[in-house]
Amino acid sequence: MCVSQKTRCYIAGKVAASQHGSLQDLVTKQQQEILEIKEQMKKLAKKLVVQEQEKV
Repeated sequence: MCVSQKTRCYIAGKVAASQHGSLQDLVTKQQQEILEIKEQMKKLAKKLVVQEQEKV
């Protein structure tokens, strides 16, 4: 990770912390988003598998 990226993350963290939500809220929100994306990916993977099976 380059320094500028670290700095950017640090600044983003500072800004997020200064807006009423705490850093913990931010982390929780990101974890929820990641879980949602994982679910979407699972659904897409299932669709692809079904499509591949239909081709055969």
